[in-house]
Formats: sequence, C-alpha cells, structure tokens
Amino acid sequence: MKKITVLLSMIFLFGIGQALAQRQMEKAYAIGAGEYISLPISPDNVETVNGRFEAKGGSGNDVEVFILDQDGLTNWRNGHSTPTYYNSGRKTVGTFKVTLNPGNYFLIISNTFSTYTSKAVTLKLWE
Repeated sequence: MKKITVLLSMIFLFGIGQALAQRQMEKAYAIGAGEYISLPISPDNVETVNGRFEAKGGSGNDVEVFILDQDGLTNWRNGHSTPTYYNSGRKTVGTFKVTLNPGNYFLIISNTFSTYTSKAVTLKLWE
C-alpha cells in the first residue's frame, strides 16, 4: 500500500480538529489505485466528528472509510484486523457521526482494494 501525504491546505496541517473549529469544511481528493489517504484527527476535548463522503470512479464508484486510533492504523497498514471507531465498508456514499475522546485518531479513505482504477472522493466535515 502507498500512502499519500496530504498537506494540501492549512486545514490539515493541524488535523481535522482545526477544520471542525471552523464549523465545516469540504475537500476533494484523488486517490490512486491501491492507495489511501490518512487525515489526522486530534481532539483536545470529547468531540463529535460528522461527515459525508462520495466516491466516483471505477466500476463500483466505491471507497472504504475508517476512523482508527494510532494502534489501529498501525495494525491496518500491516494487513491485520483492528477495531474501528467507524468502518463504512465499500460504499459510494456514506455519512458518519462519531464521538471521540481526546487523543490521536486518523480518518482513512482507502482505495487499496482497487487494482486499476483511481477514485475521486469528496469529503465534507462539520460540527
């Protein structure tokens, strides 16, 4: 699996928590075949992360979205099963509402199951 480093805007320089402090954000991502993106979420307080994603591309127009803690991310990257705070399964469109305690988490948008096709994904987050 390849990891795409995402530093396209100041919003993600400090994690999704900063974006939520601004009340909402919307961003488009291009995710190559066999790749994923990892976006940090680092709430200082108990925080609810609300979001919606939509994928386009390939025969299924699908991606997998997860919210994992640091240990979960390490296990997932190494192909091991791990508990998740959110797991969409393969979907074209999905919404989530997850309450997180203070700590370090990661929102993963995965196209690792796709051998040939890239995906265009729109992600919206709000408070």
